[in-house]
Amino acid sequence: MRPKGIKKDGIKYLSEPEMAAFMKAVRKNRRDRFLFSLILFVGARVSEISQLRLKDVNEQSFQILIQGKKGGTSRHYTMGGKLWKKYQSWMRERAKMKYYKLYAFFLTN
Repeated sequence: MRPKGIKKDGIKYLSEPEMAAFMKAVRKNRRDRFLFSLILFVGARVSEISQLRLKDVNEQSFQILIQGKKGGTSRHYTMGGKLWKKYQSWMRERAKMKYYKLYAFFLTN
């Protein structure tokens, strides 16, 4: 018998209450909320997210380019309503920071 939350493929998936608790924990930090949402809902790897730059976001089409590490493939994702709002919220907060150009995540343009 498998432990609760472990699927046939051996991967543990978060239950809805676990996901809600996780998102509640990162809710206060807009950057973390956006980054973890991107990881969870787009399926990006941490190594891919750590390489993001402002130029990877097309604000006209709401798309983000994720440079793949595994196999070197790049993918474009359209950021839907909630994810796009989290991105905008983080960008507004980031712009208010004294050293925003040096702040982790989107280190350069």
